[in-house]
Amino acid sequence: LQRAEDFGPVEVISHWHPNLTINMVDDHTPWVKGSVPPPLDQYVKFDALSGDYFPILYFNDYWNLQRDYFPINESVRRLPFRLSFCPLSLWRWQLYAAQSSRSPWNFLGEDLYEQSDEEQDSVKVALLETNPYLLALTIVVSIVHSVFEFLAFKNDIQFWNSRQSLEGLSVRSVFFGVFQSLVVLLYILDNETNVVVQLSVLVGLLIDLWKITKVMDVRLDREQRVAGLLPRPRFTDKSTYVESSTKVYDDMAFRYLSWILFPLLGCYAVYSLLYLEHKGWYSWVLSMLYGFLLTFGFITMTPQLFINYKLQSVAHLPWRMLTYKALNTFIDDLFAFVIKMPMMYRIGCLRD
Repeated sequence: LQRAEDFGPVEVISHWHPNLTINMVDDHTPWVKGSVPPPLDQYVKFDALSGDYFPILYFNDYWNLQRDYFPINESVRRLPFRLSFCPLSLWRWQLYAAQSSRSPWNFLGEDLYEQSDEEQDSVKVALLETNPYLLALTIVVSIVHSVFEFLAFKNDIQFWNSRQSLEGLSVRSVFFGVFQSLVVLLYILDNETNVVVQLSVLVGLLIDLWKITKVMDVRLDREQRVAGLLPRPRFTDKSTYVESSTKVYDDMAFRYLSWILFPLLGCYAVYSLLYLEHKGWYSWVLSMLYGFLLTFGFITMTPQLFINYKLQSVAHLPWRMLTYKALNTFIDDLFAFVIKMPMMYRIGCLRD
């Protein structure tokens, strides 16, 4: 009803699945009425007179994937149908029943449950169609990726938290990193992406936002408010950054960089608008910015490289974080093939 109000009348279309699996639960437990734990209690039916329970029949649709359903109407004359009838052990029945049950207290809305159906299907497809060795490799790769990601985040925070001087570090690159992380996060949220990837990008964005407070003095101007409500943030360069030659080199590098980046951005925006397909203007802006960062993002490293060249030193860089990031790029290459993510994000993993 809510969707009909938002989007207009919707047509309910019947769907058919060719598989029906009926399991007879092979169980001899002396259950007593009222003592059967949920969610099994909804399947055990007791006789009102004797107190005995009937043989447990379980209609098992756990392996019926969403993609295998197809729509039917009065024009369909023949339908495939495969019936499987077999026994099922108690512990496997408990697993199926627990996976199929849903909480009656649905506070989270239907959209989240629809998304969880897609996530569950992706897991089922991985279990059904993936080679066992590749499946084991996927699990190992996911764990190693998470560990390296955590270590990179931890050392990045430690480096910036303990940093007293900003000499040799590109402050402008920190702000550009925030913009880049925000574009990536919005892009993967606009496309179907694994939750692990979304959380990883979100944590990276929060750390980049926190870095701003370490590289600049941030204060809230309560006299001049944004839209008359929120205090306006004021950013001023730290003294260790202003007094060093790093600021001169940083400004010089970004000035030269803007001469290249902005014309390329304009050309890529026109190309994306004319030759690529998009869901809407919002998706066009996100995919255009992300595609531009993907293609020319390596140019954003040049300010730090320029500063390193001018100072003739790299001792000021966060080496531990860079090491874990470098190791994680090789893990990401495997990660990109086994985890659900947009094609452009997958290319970005291989590009790194």
